[in-house]
Amino acid sequence: MNAKGATPKLRVWPILLVAILSVLAGVTIVVAQDRNLGDRPEAMLITGSALAVITTCLGVRPPLLVGCAAMFGFPALAVLDIVWNGGGSHNLLPFEFFLYGLYALAGILVAVIVEWVLCIQRRRNSL
Repeated sequence: MNAKGATPKLRVWPILLVAILSVLAGVTIVVAQDRNLGDRPEAMLITGSALAVITTCLGVRPPLLVGCAAMFGFPALAVLDIVWNGGGSHNLLPFEFFLYGLYALAGILVAVIVEWVLCIQRRRNSL
């Protein structure tokens, strides 16, 4: 709830933009690494976390959607690889998507921490 008692309206476009940027970043990382995104996930985890931080700092809410959208590149590129190449390199598919869920939790955690820090900063500035 905001100061006037009304529930804030969910803005969908920024969330979709973050998801698209996540996929584009994933494609860039895959091309640069010349291997699947899940083989070396640290570059995408750092990029997704940076997307979550920037998006949360710009005021996009809620952190649950921001974190999931920031890490959306992982499952999206896995599905594209399965469709495009037949999924020969995805031999641990259920476990792989379980890890993508954990990566999304990491993105959510980053967004929640940033929102928490921003909330503390706003309280200190209002005193």
